[in-house]
Amino acid sequence: RTALDRLEHCPADCDESCYQCLRSFRNRFEHGYLDRKVGASLLRYLLDDDVPVLDQARLDSSADKLFADLISRDLVDVELARGVSVDVPGIGTLLAPILATKGSQQLIIGVHGPLTLDLAPTPELHDAKEYGVPVKLVDDMIISRNLPFATSAVIKRLS
Repeated sequence: RTALDRLEHCPADCDESCYQCLRSFRNRFEHGYLDRKVGASLLRYLLDDDVPVLDQARLDSSADKLFADLISRDLVDVELARGVSVDVPGIGTLLAPILATKGSQQLIIGVHGPLTLDLAPTPELHDAKEYGVPVKLVDDMIISRNLPFATSAVIKRLS
């Protein structure tokens, strides 16, 4: 519980990790892999059986980064929109973090946490995916650590 408290309330309020929460000289070669919010999510799962989730602000920040990188690629015949409502037959209206439209085809692009592979962050997005709506989920950690790879995966899905 003390470790969870330290991860959730880092004295330095760092984004990923620092010497006040996770880093030490002994783990210096792993500093690039440390993320206190992911660690807290894992600990909450182990201690309380809570499904590992990232906060909405972090998911939105990752979607913003991915969207900006996709826009910078000047994709031919692809229209991109951020945070738009989409009507899905049988489900209703849902908020698409990123919507890619190519001709008559649409692809909803969302972000998932690194501990919940391919699990949609919202019930509506999960339902859309289950009903066969084209949804591409991209790992938050891949976006933050290797944005070109994340963007390439989306572009590959669009082609």
